[in-house]
Amino acid sequence: MDLTDRVAIETGLCSGESFKKIARQIGRHPSAVSHEVLENRTHIQATYYAGKDCAKVRQCRQTGLCGAPESACHRQ
Repeated sequence: MDLTDRVAIETGLCSGESFKKIARQIGRHPSAVSHEVLENRTHIQATYYAGKDCAKVRQCRQTGLCGAPESACHRQ
């Protein structure tokens, strides 16, 4: 894959798109996209409490950030 394909994959992943949709956009097979992600991903360990991405996770009481209706999700 070239750089253009990799940028398209990264953009698609950031947008929450599936491998199938990303593959359709770049003209590749979904397994090729999956393989590219698995081979070249970088995992960065969070340094915050319980692996959350926010330094104020212990004090925060805000809910509904995941996009689910407030009645369906009460996670903070």
